[in-house]
Amino acid sequence: MRFFEIVNLQHALGSLLVPLIFMVLFGVGLSLMPTVNSKEKKPPKELHQFNDDISEGDNPFPMVMTLVIVGTVVWAIFYILYYGFSEVTI
Repeated sequence: MRFFEIVNLQHALGSLLVPLIFMVLFGVGLSLMPTVNSKEKKPPKELHQFNDDISEGDNPFPMVMTLVIVGTVVWAIFYILYYGFSEVTI
């Protein structure tokens, strides 16, 4: 039995909020990613040719890595704010 009923409400809202944020961010990420064969792809511009047919290309940064980095930063900000304002002592 809990002494405060608000704790039950906070846990329920917290357990629903995290999946909701994930679904929204995942949906935004999928909508921003280009679809397969949406436009003709140009071959990457080669900057330098190394031995054994290895070439350095001028390619854009992958969208998946961008989403991983942005998601990590957003999660860290929310994590710090949540535990900073909830006055949790370690």
